[in-house]
Amino acid sequence: MEEDTAILINYLRIIWKQKILIIVGALVCMAAAGVVSIWTVRPPAPVPELPLEIYHAEAMVRIGRKLGPFPTRSYPRIDDTQNLIEVIPVENDLNVGVKMATPDIIMVSLEGIDKGKVKGLLEGVVNRVLADHLIKQENSAQPYRDAIEKMEAESKKLQEYISKQDAKLTEIYTEENDIVATALVVIAQNETFQLKGKLVRAHDAILLQRTTVSALKNCSTKMIGGVEITKTPPPPPPPPLPQNGRSKLAVIIMGGLVGMTLSIFLAFLMESLNDARRKEKGDMNDSR
Repeated sequence: MEEDTAILINYLRIIWKQKILIIVGALVCMAAAGVVSIWTVRPPAPVPELPLEIYHAEAMVRIGRKLGPFPTRSYPRIDDTQNLIEVIPVENDLNVGVKMATPDIIMVSLEGIDKGKVKGLLEGVVNRVLADHLIKQENSAQPYRDAIEKMEAESKKLQEYISKQDAKLTEIYTEENDIVATALVVIAQNETFQLKGKLVRAHDAILLQRTTVSALKNCSTKMIGGVEITKTPPPPPPPPLPQNGRSKLAVIIMGGLVGMTLSIFLAFLMESLNDARRKEKGDMNDSR
């Protein structure tokens, strides 16, 4: 036991004696480890930002009808569905999605991170389509309105002519004798009857064309319901980057421990060499 204690005290004596060497060696290794860590240790990965919420706005638009070439009285669609699918995104210069729900209905959609802005942009797209279709519908009805105006003018002339014929009949009754008056009355009555028939037919044609144009009020392009907004699930965050190597502090501490260990080993080695040298000198003195 006393021998172990003596050996331990001897070790501590050597460490204390070579403390400068041990401290300097540890500091040098720590500094070297710090320099190496700057080039080899990867900095901690940044915390990934949470993905933004994405809003999906959608609206259904029913394509209206217009009047065919006068006087066919047909009601073709204002625009072709496939044409709208191709044209709407180009005209609005937006990431607008358009697809066909039915031959008469298209689905218009838009996505973005701002709920209010997405809704407003989609409503603007739909309103431009409605305004464009309204103009096309009005243009298709214009030839029919022109025809109605022309028929009304002709009808007015007929009415004026019939009024003149009625006044002429009144003059015949009062100025001519019975035989002549009877013949003139028959002729005037037949002519008036024909004119009144023509006037009735003119009124029927006007009514028919007006009904044809009025039917367009129920055939306009309209948005079915309103703009529906849903929140799409955000994409999953990217996986964290793998951390190769240890932190700078750990590398420096490890370098210090390695340097201290090597310095202690060197201290004992130097002390052992010194003891061997002293012993060799002592033996040489004894031999003399």
